[in-house]
Amino acid sequence: EAFKDFVEKALDCRACWDLQDYIPDCSTAELKFMANQLRGHVREVVESPHGNHVLQCMLEFMAPKALHFVLDELLAWAPAPVLARHRYGCRVLERILEHFGEASIKPLLEDLLYHAKELCLHPFGNFVMQVFMEHAPATYRKSLIEIIAQNMVQVASDHNGCAVLEKGLSYGEEAERKMLVKSILKVEGLLPSMKSLRGGATAIDRVLDIATGWALSEAQRQLNGGAAKMINKGRGRWRAQESGRPRRK
Repeated sequence: EAFKDFVEKALDCRACWDLQDYIPDCSTAELKFMANQLRGHVREVVESPHGNHVLQCMLEFMAPKALHFVLDELLAWAPAPVLARHRYGCRVLERILEHFGEASIKPLLEDLLYHAKELCLHPFGNFVMQVFMEHAPATYRKSLIEIIAQNMVQVASDHNGCAVLEKGLSYGEEAERKMLVKSILKVEGLLPSMKSLRGGATAIDRVLDIATGWALSEAQRQLNGGAAKMINKGRGRWRAQESGRPRRK
């Protein structure tokens, strides 16, 4: 009885809480019953401020194979980069990245990578890319780290991008993390400017943990005031310097 009219209850502001309480203790048969009711209604549930939480719960507690139709319906509705920028779709994508195997989401991973730069800077997309950094297979994570390193100025000076950068500094392989540190330090003033950004303080701690030798000395010099004006106070000046154009007076 609790699972009768499952979709209607998932969309209800009160009943959705009951479903989230029930799902972790459900039998395989009960979960299958709910999944069958969900077919054809994935978009409706994802777009709901209540239903998306129920679907996230299902993705956490059901076998990915039983819910692969969810991914099929999502991608039939909108491409991965669009879903990643959706207020609720981003959350469902995060659960899929956490629980589905590489073979079943390879096209999804490749599409997210192709749009990685813009997603890292997006208010919702950055959360998807943070989960991507933590849970994607090593080859995909490496590609994302390389994209961030190539666009370090934009990523590290943005609130959303800096949060993704911090994940790269935490979950990348040693060589990848050192590459990120080098990319940060080569832009004078970029490191200290990160202090005011979301995730910036943690990212700076990661840099100091990773850096050795010259890199550590350079990081300390910039943080202790030896660097040029902080980027947030002189953005046009460091960009001009980096591109080789003369500084503005």
